[in-house]
Amino acid sequence: PDVARGVALIVKDGGFDLPLLAGLLFTFVGLAFKLSAVPVHLWLPDAFEGAAAEVGAFLSVASKAAAVGLTARLLLTLQDQALAIELPETTMPGTVGLVVLVAAALTATVGNLAALPQTNVKRLLAYSTVAHAGYLMMALAPMTKAGAVATLVYLTAYLFMNLGAFAVVAFNRNRTGSEEVSSLSGMFARSPALGVAFAVFLFGLLGVPPLAGFAGKFLAFSAVYDAGRTYADTAPSLGTWHYALLGVGVVNTAISAGYYLRLVRVMSLDEPADATPLGEPRASRVYVGVLAVAVLVMGVWWSPVLDLARKAVGP
Repeated sequence: PDVARGVALIVKDGGFDLPLLAGLLFTFVGLAFKLSAVPVHLWLPDAFEGAAAEVGAFLSVASKAAAVGLTARLLLTLQDQALAIELPETTMPGTVGLVVLVAAALTATVGNLAALPQTNVKRLLAYSTVAHAGYLMMALAPMTKAGAVATLVYLTAYLFMNLGAFAVVAFNRNRTGSEEVSSLSGMFARSPALGVAFAVFLFGLLGVPPLAGFAGKFLAFSAVYDAGRTYADTAPSLGTWHYALLGVGVVNTAISAGYYLRLVRVMSLDEPADATPLGEPRASRVYVGVLAVAVLVMGVWWSPVLDLARKAVGP
């Protein structure tokens, strides 16, 4: 809070305190690295491809959730301190928030475009993780509590979807010895349980209703739209930036369909080199089945998670 108040005072007085601003800059760079935000995202695809799928699942969920939570707290604290010294409501979103907004748009776009040509499933999911970091940052860019609530709901949905996706990759690797996209060929016939569950996770990550990913993206985009509508009267240029960010989010969702649906096509239409059933353990089917059901239930009935997120953000 003391640092946040110092930053707010700098903005108010128009001064330039180099040590404070440099410290804030390094803090945001560190958070961007943990979030795998552009341009400090290049470590993530290599780390995911080189590590086991189980490790990739942990990195994509646990470390990202921690980084998003800290970023949300920092941004909200900056905004609260700015309002405490009676700065206009648009001051922080027009300075710090605008930087987050541009970084979010770049992160989502680069992540989705880089995922399109990938042939390794883990590397593809790594770039998908980069893209979803961009969507999460979009919700935080307005620096509002509504955006923080949307971020928590999105993270909850992302937890189930990504854990499930990486689990299917791991179970398939155990049976085929490969993590290439081609190893998924004919999965609907070779292992209907894994194939259907993987399709649910992929459609959820894409944001197709009535799955949990749709709830997360809907709330995130709603937070951006509401911010744009609010700023349209008080700061028209800032409102235009938020409307542009909303457009970038919608376009990126369409781009992501290219690689998510490609995996579904491979599982359903491509002929496998070995057509024998995968024969995965029953526990594997139960695990992905529970996660798939959670993705579906949360997509249909997300109000309990939304209420918990509001309680968490409120204080």
